Amino acid sequence: MFFIFVIVTYLLSLLIANLTVRDRISKFIIFTHLSYWLICLAFSYFNPFGLYEVSSRTYAIFILHTLSFLIGFLVVYPRINNEGLSAIDVKCWETIDKIQKNKLWLIFCCCYILLMLYVFYQYKEVILIYTVSDVARNIDLLFEDKGLLSSVYRLVLPAFNIIFVFLLTYSFLYKKEWKYIVIYAIPVVIKSLIGGSRGSIMIIVVYIGILYLFSFFLGVRHKNSKMLTTKKIALLSIAFIFVYVTASYLSYLRNITRGGEATELTINAIEEGARDLNKDILVYHIGPFRAFDYAMERNYLKNIGGYQYGRATFMGLEGFISMFTTQIGYEIKTVYDKTVKVQQANIITIGNSSHDGPIEFNFAYTNAMIFYYDLGVWGVFLFSFLYGMMTRVAIKRLYRKKSLFSLMIVTYLFYSITRVGFQWVFVSPAIFVFLFLLLFCDLSIWGGKRSYLKTQN
Repeated sequence: MFFIFVIVTYLLSLLIANLTVRDRISKFIIFTHLSYWLICLAFSYFNPFGLYEVSSRTYAIFILHTLSFLIGFLVVYPRINNEGLSAIDVKCWETIDKIQKNKLWLIFCCCYILLMLYVFYQYKEVILIYTVSDVARNIDLLFEDKGLLSSVYRLVLPAFNIIFVFLLTYSFLYKKEWKYIVIYAIPVVIKSLIGGSRGSIMIIVVYIGILYLFSFFLGVRHKNSKMLTTKKIALLSIAFIFVYVTASYLSYLRNITRGGEATELTINAIEEGARDLNKDILVYHIGPFRAFDYAMERNYLKNIGGYQYGRATFMGLEGFISMFTTQIGYEIKTVYDKTVKVQQANIITIGNSSHDGPIEFNFAYTNAMIFYYDLGVWGVFLFSFLYGMMTRVAIKRLYRKKSLFSLMIVTYLFYSITRVGFQWVFVSPAIFVFLFLLLFCDLSIWGGKRSYLKTQN
């Protein structure tokens, strides 16, 4: 009966969204959000792979989270004309062209690549002593001290990595200028290899889908782009296979138990990684529901000293401030240290598979867990509502400004929505650096009618 209630609730939500949301981008984003939760909760209800059952109370909190996001999303209403959306498309592509032809930007890209190569060299030295998973959990192992380079790696490099992923996706889909594809791909691939992280790979996959669909919603595609042709389908298929094989190999690397052992790229390694990846895809999306339920049963909120009153939701910003205070000798005990860091260090069991044995999990407790740390159930309602408002405000700003930087913000917010069932992406200080950088560009004359992004000949 409860399962039927969940299905009916989400179907009604989809109906309300269809009747009230008029603009194409907003409709695409809210439909994706609601459909994601509907599909995940439906799969979760049947407890595949021997996953433990989730309580009705936990499911009710997730429903509250989704409906609150929808309400916040609907409160902001952008008055736009879908017929005039082509201006966004044209202006964004023109700005990218100016950026890519700017010599200072190319010099910066070369410096960024050299820095990433240096970090990768450090990484190759470190994994001879530690495991890949050790480095993924503690990136400070790459540096002798927690100095400037460590802060740059945590704050600046991830922010620019997201920008490079955006430009890489654009160059692949529309420009086909291989010089820029290679320039953007090198640091992105290196970032993915460090610690066996699949984050950059996931962003690329999502961005390809978002930007390609946006090109249709905005009305006019780039002058060099065409409808899906046999050649484009073949290229996208090759890209998908490459991404899948890369992600499979990264899954294999993350499961190595001894550092520096059997890290060669082989068929057996890819096959073993692919099996883990296929299971991970489903478990990673519905496993966090069990983790959240586990946290409710063991009263994680009491363990961290009660409500955090907004510090958990904005822990990324708090971490950003903490990095600077640490440099002057004043260390702040952040919420991240007693929540996400503790969750990541403590492995819990969320199921027992007849084939693989106990299913262990850590870190990912859904974004609702972060909101719950702040104000309990009221926190889930309040911050989900504000999250929905923030997303729609960003879309409204995109329609008004029609700038590249607004499109980047909306694209990343959409990516964050695809991750809410797994984690709250704003726990990272680098995300705030990324957003502040884009907002600065968008609020300055770079995002307006005039531009200082002049082509350097």
